[in-house]
Amino acid sequence: MNAFVFGRLIGVALVFITQTVPAAFADQTAPELPALFDQLQDSTDPSLAIVYEQEIWQRWLTGPTDVAGDNLNAARAAMSLDKLDRADTLLAELTKSTPKFAEAWNQRALLRFLRKDYVGALRDIDETIRLEPRHFGALSGRGQCYLRLNQPQAALAAFEEALAIHPWLADVTRHAEILRTYLNDKNQGI
Repeated sequence: MNAFVFGRLIGVALVFITQTVPAAFADQTAPELPALFDQLQDSTDPSLAIVYEQEIWQRWLTGPTDVAGDNLNAARAAMSLDKLDRADTLLAELTKSTPKFAEAWNQRALLRFLRKDYVGALRDIDETIRLEPRHFGALSGRGQCYLRLNQPQAALAAFEEALAIHPWLADVTRHAEILRTYLNDKNQGI
């Protein structure tokens, strides 16, 4: 992969979802999620797709208990302030105390990604996906990890998986297109 293309792929900024979540319990088991995913898949309007995506994230970011939700919010706040050791402590506790809370694993994957521990991030992404197979954020993160591990075919597969669930992910679509072109050129010896 030429340096410019690879640099464009690597240069993607991480975006934290910073919306406030309601006090009601949710997580990946929220009963509204199947309908929201159907609406996301069926949407022909990008602005409506964003609304459905935000609704999904809102459920994912809500803990299965008040304590879990508070700890997740505290860990995310610590990451946003670059207090990675504090976030690590909170997320280690959270994944231990609520091991079936997919977003706790996803946030720990993000933390490991920030620390350039891509193999560790992939392990946490695997756990996220095991608990929430529709987690397009984790699948996108998997693609980013594989890019940094110089595994473009695996990155493309992860991006395509994310797009199969959420077809409106513009950055992921762009990455997938660039990788398809790169891999096609490589296979043709260009």
